Amino acid sequence: MHTIDPWYYAHAGLTGVAIFTLFGVWIASFCAVRRRSDPARLAFSLLEVPLVIYALRLILIAVSDALAVRSLNLVYDADNEDEYLARAEDNFRLTLNIKTVAILFAAISNMVLLFALVELGNGLIFALERQRTRSQKNIRCLALLFGITILALGLAIFGMMQKVWPQAWDIATIELFDSISADLRTINRMTVAYAILDWITYVAVLIYASVVMNLYRNIKASRGCAIIYLTAAIIGVIRCTWILAHSIQTVYWPLEHPSTDAVLMLSIFLDIWMYSAIFGLLFVARMKKQGGLWTTEQPWMNVSTKPTSSDEEK
Repeated sequence: MHTIDPWYYAHAGLTGVAIFTLFGVWIASFCAVRRRSDPARLAFSLLEVPLVIYALRLILIAVSDALAVRSLNLVYDADNEDEYLARAEDNFRLTLNIKTVAILFAAISNMVLLFALVELGNGLIFALERQRTRSQKNIRCLALLFGITILALGLAIFGMMQKVWPQAWDIATIELFDSISADLRTINRMTVAYAILDWITYVAVLIYASVVMNLYRNIKASRGCAIIYLTAAIIGVIRCTWILAHSIQTVYWPLEHPSTDAVLMLSIFLDIWMYSAIFGLLFVARMKKQGGLWTTEQPWMNVSTKPTSSDEEK
């Protein structure tokens, strides 16, 4: 058995923990009270979509880990070289197909989660102003534009990978390297562009969350939801920073790539678990607001009434 096998087992196991956590949050979220007058009902309704899609992506990642272990041990299971090559090719193609579908699921999840985060900020501001401002509408349009761009780029990467990867196995036997090398460079550039765009959007969400936090800093009753929103945005930026750094390093300095076991473990904590933590935090915010703190109209949630120190203690 290869020494790298335990790291794939650990990666698959920790991914499984995230999968069960996400499905637990998804099931529990249906128990949350829904109010027709909820100013953030769109955000929490949208949240159901990326949560399930991302959980499905994690299932595919766990399956790809199992296939990676299987590929490492095929040499011990095959009776001859021809059987080994046939099994290795099937395993190779299946693994790449699974990974490309996982990338597609990630793009869809990112798009919807981005829009849900922006709508949560809009809901918190609407709870104070009791009306939709022009700036909120503009921010919603920008979030939709960036989300669609992220999805389009993810679809483009998925399409390019589906075109290139089926030929990758034949490079060793056919002179195909020159013909697909240009496509591989394009995929690398698109991957970095995707990571940059994702990072920019989460930085923008962090700025918006900071503005919301500033508006709620003197409102003790609902300040907790604003803090959760800000924390989720910070975690999103940290996660995107890791993905961007890893993408740039992989594309432009491939020879200095860290060990596989280090990448596997870092991806669990800095990517998968942090992304899952965002869903968990938003679920907590959803439950905290059920007491009517910002779901139901309060005396201080009025355009003509500004929050005062006496209001925040009520």
